[in-house]
Amino acid sequence: MYATLFFAATAAQASTAPANSGISGAQVLAYVRNVSNATLIPQYCDATSPKVHWDVGHAHVWAECAALQAHLFAHSENKDAGERLAAGALGDLRRLVAQVNDTRTADFFTSPALMLAFTALQRGGVLAAADEAATRSYAAKTFKPAAPVDSNNQHYQRAVGLGLAAQAFPGVPEATAWQKYAEDVWSLVETLGDITEDAPNYNRIDLTYLWLLADMLGKTEQLRASSFHAMFLRFSAQVSPSGVLPSYGDSGGSKKFTANNFSNVPWANPWGGF
Repeated sequence: MYATLFFAATAAQASTAPANSGISGAQVLAYVRNVSNATLIPQYCDATSPKVHWDVGHAHVWAECAALQAHLFAHSENKDAGERLAAGALGDLRRLVAQVNDTRTADFFTSPALMLAFTALQRGGVLAAADEAATRSYAAKTFKPAAPVDSNNQHYQRAVGLGLAAQAFPGVPEATAWQKYAEDVWSLVETLGDITEDAPNYNRIDLTYLWLLADMLGKTEQLRASSFHAMFLRFSAQVSPSGVLPSYGDSGGSKKFTANNFSNVPWANPWGGF
C-alpha cells in the first residue's frame, strides 16, 4: 500500500507512535532512509512513461509516486537527495495533471494522493505558479463528489482528496461541494459509530484515511477519544514480527515477507497502514 511510508513519515513529524506499538517515528524515518530508490519508485513512475500507467483500471500510480516522493522530500536530511525526490515528485505531478482533458473523473485513489503530493510540495516551496494553476484546473475538472450513502474506504479516500482540494483552492466554484462532501462522509461515520468493512486489509485503509480526514476537519482529538482509536490499536497488535496480518474476511493482506525480502516495500507490506 502506497500509504506505508508517506503517511507514516507525515505522522512521525508530529508525534511518536503509541507506546505499545514498539515503533517510534524516528524508527520509521530511519527505515525510509535505508530503502533504495529502486524499491521506492516503481519503473513506471519515471520519465520514460508517456502516459499514466493504468493499474487495475485506475490512473492513480503517478499521484501515489508523487505523494511518496514529496513526503520523503519533506523529511530528507540530505540536500542532493531532497532535490532529486522533489524533482521526481514534480515530474509525476506534472505528467498527471497535463492529462486534464483525457480524464473525466479522477478515481478515489487519485485525488488524495495528488493533493497530499501538492500540499507537501507547496509547503516545501518548490511549486511554480504554473504547477499550482495546472493542479487547480485538474481538480476543478475531475474531482467530483459522490453521494456518501454507505460507509466504505472509497468514500474516506475521496473525502480526504476533495477536502484537501477545498482547502488548497477555496476560490474555485467546486470547493463548496468538495468541503460539504468531506464533512458529510465524516458525519456518516460519526453517526454509524463504526466502519463497515470486515477485513484487516480494508480496515487499515479505512483507519488511515479516517485519521487523515479527522486531521483535515479539526476532529483529531474527537477521534482519539473514540472507540476508533481502540480499534486501531487492536488491529496494530495483530501485525506479526515479519509484517503479516491475518487474512480473514475480504482481505488480501497476508503475503509473507522475510527479513531479507522487502522487494515490495512500500507497496504491499501489510504493516504499512498501522
